[in-house]
Amino acid sequence: MRAASRSSVVRAPAQDARGGKKTLTPFATSIGAWEKFQFVSQRNGWYGIESNANGLYVSADLNVANAPLEAGWATTVGGWEPFQCQRGAA
Repeated sequence: MRAASRSSVVRAPAQDARGGKKTLTPFATSIGAWEKFQFVSQRNGWYGIESNANGLYVSADLNVANAPLEAGWATTVGGWEPFQCQRGAA
């Protein structure tokens, strides 16, 4: 995944110094272990996004407004983990 705003590759660290959070950040300049994800098909065009760095699913915390996406706690796809892929503007 590449961030259009920075043209950087998104990473999900296996460990993070930010209070134990494993926040996705667009800071990598190349693709390594922390920048690889698996899109796991769910239902009706939805996907779970599993981090290769730590084996956890990317989550959107629905209880916190504007919370960053994290790959820090979900071992399965629940209510906070399904995503849809959409083509962005070229």
